[in-house]
Amino acid sequence: MLSHAPTSFALADLTDLTRVVADEVRAGRHPVHIDPMRRWYQLLRSHDFVDVRLISWATSQAAELHDHAGSLGALTVVSGRLVEQRWTGAGLRTRTLRAGRSAGFPLGHVHDVENRAVEP
Repeated sequence: MLSHAPTSFALADLTDLTRVVADEVRAGRHPVHIDPMRRWYQLLRSHDFVDVRLISWATSQAAELHDHAGSLGALTVVSGRLVEQRWTGAGLRTRTLRAGRSAGFPLGHVHDVENRAVEP
């Protein structure tokens, strides 16, 4: 595991960046496509140390348990909700991220993300 971040950006910087992009999406600056067969994504920005992707999940689509290969990460939910299960070293913990909510991922973060059907 890396002992230092691969970028000069802090998690708060990355989270702020995802909030700015989420505001751009809500303002209609980036079209969103919902593909019922698979997760859809588009690279919106790419710099030396930061890539920003817009990702959509149709109901029941998920990104399986994965890490980010020594990278920091962040997300902001534009609409709906996502359920994240993250590895804590002692097992998986679940949290729901609703529209407007952001989360940052430190080095070593292992998680899955899913757009679960709304439970009754």
